Amino acid sequence: MNILFITEDQWRGECLSVLWHPLVKTPNLDEFAGEGVLFRNHYANIAPCAPSRATMHTGMYLHNHRIIQNGTPLNRRHSNWAIESKRAGYRSVLFGYTDTSVDPIDTNPLSARADGIEYEDGGKYPWPSAYPKADSDTRFLVDLLIDWLENDGKSGAPWAVHLSLLRPRLPWVAPKPYNQLISGAIEPAKT
Repeated sequence: MNILFITEDQWRGECLSVLWHPLVKTPNLDEFAGEGVLFRNHYANIAPCAPSRATMHTGMYLHNHRIIQNGTPLNRRHSNWAIESKRAGYRSVLFGYTDTSVDPIDTNPLSARADGIEYEDGGKYPWPSAYPKADSDTRFLVDLLIDWLENDGKSGAPWAVHLSLLRPRLPWVAPKPYNQLISGAIEPAKT
């Protein structure tokens, strides 16, 4: 049996149509959830993201693993699910990240390239990212994973793969057409 573990940073779990979200449509993820295990009641133990991921990967509380902020390395004496799956004979592979720095929210140079009124200022949709969807980090990582599954993943040995995606996350920019998929889901801030 192979294991594909997918995490998304700062994406609320109920934002899946399989979990009856009234606006968000996620047919591919819904199909995926139907064929695997969907953690319907998973809650973050800690904030920010690196301490939360350390808890999820080790099964330990903050006061035990001592990751108290982003950028803190996990002490080698602690095991995690990737190490344990490797001990059980799986090839452990990570696509993505396990810690990141905070994205800038107020100084996004890409926003200056968009025309019109930004969503937070009363525009109909958020501005798209300056990069096309084919060049997004999510697309890159998913394509890399698919390529690995079609080649290295078929080598015969079981695998335990973690796909760790950064988006969606502040500053909430998405490439076209994704920036316009949901209109009016969140009221723009009134200034």
